Amino acid sequence: MNIKIVIPVVNLDLAQTLLACLAQGALQPARITIINNTGQPWPTDISKGISRNKNFTQILNPPQPLPVNASWRLGFERLGVCELVSILNDDIEVGPRFLERIARIFHDHPEAAVVCPATSRDKHDMTDGGPIMAVPMRRREDWVFTIRREVLDSIPPIPIELQTFCGDDWIWHWSRRGGPAKRGIWLKDVGQTIWHQVGASIDKLGVRADLPIERQALSRLIEQTDLFSPSCPSRPLRRSPASSRDSRGPSRPSRPGEPSCA
Repeated sequence: MNIKIVIPVVNLDLAQTLLACLAQGALQPARITIINNTGQPWPTDISKGISRNKNFTQILNPPQPLPVNASWRLGFERLGVCELVSILNDDIEVGPRFLERIARIFHDHPEAAVVCPATSRDKHDMTDGGPIMAVPMRRREDWVFTIRREVLDSIPPIPIELQTFCGDDWIWHWSRRGGPAKRGIWLKDVGQTIWHQVGASIDKLGVRADLPIERQALSRLIEQTDLFSPSCPSRPLRRSPASSRDSRGPSRPSRPGEPSCA
């Protein structure tokens, strides 16, 4: 399958480690698009030599560092042709069979919209050698997920009111409606575990105080957009369990009826 990867980067050292992990992959992506939000020129030696394909890495250097959701939007605009899109934090590490297993699940489960690996905060738990076991997800995850391109294209763009948080909830909300082929299931490969250095990216950005504002914006935006789709009722947005929070760190539990954001 033709897979492209989008990675917003704020931590150069962590991104270098992630790119080295991807370079060892049994299945190579068609392209990795990096949105360079470090505020520095991108060091050419970081991506040199990780692939024989000279087009393997595409570096986007916005004039000013972009927040997460704007980075995703920019990366999506530059995708070109592909079947799957992997959206990765820069503060994760993956095993050599990461993409191979993800692609296999999509092939075997045409109903799947999104596929994720399991995640651990303990690097010693990393593995990709177990049997491929795809189980339905009840909550979204955003530090590493792969979505069908046709489903991504069916989702309204993440609103500009959502800067750093809740873009993943926006994708969760709309992708579970199924897209043009009625593919709306999120699946997790519980047979592989990646490592997530929780908090590394969000702490560097220093934007935790924006979370309550963006929560409220998400609730309002979901309500407004649902008014235009009365025949397609919303499904509740739910947060990942505390044991596998994303790099944006811990937050309070959602109140009843309130969407939960990363």
